[in-house]
Amino acid sequence: MAHRKFHAEDPGLCNIANGFSSQNYGFQLENVVANELRRRGYNVHVGSLRGGEIDFVAQRFDRRIYIQVTGTMLEESTRARELAPLQSLSDAFPKIVLTLDRFRLGTTSDGIEIRNIVDWLLG
Repeated sequence: MAHRKFHAEDPGLCNIANGFSSQNYGFQLENVVANELRRRGYNVHVGSLRGGEIDFVAQRFDRRIYIQVTGTMLEESTRARELAPLQSLSDAFPKIVLTLDRFRLGTTSDGIEIRNIVDWLLG
């Protein structure tokens, strides 16, 4: 069964849907990334795996990017959870985790790029 997520074109609609709560900013970050990927010309969908999902599979022509989005990866359990879906992929398309963190960025030993989300948005 395919995972489905809905992302609003207008981030203000997300605030209405969640009652202007700041509790789930992870979803708000995902919404920003989804909108930016579409702005950059990608078709965006959720990637389904046997044990979970990949937040975004972005496709434009023959180019594909896999993206996970998280507020922070400073805890080892969160880092492992966010990297696991990308580590399970066997193709050579780019794999990125976007986070608000400013520490522990770079590329992992298995080629997954960890970037600050603000830097990615400005890049």
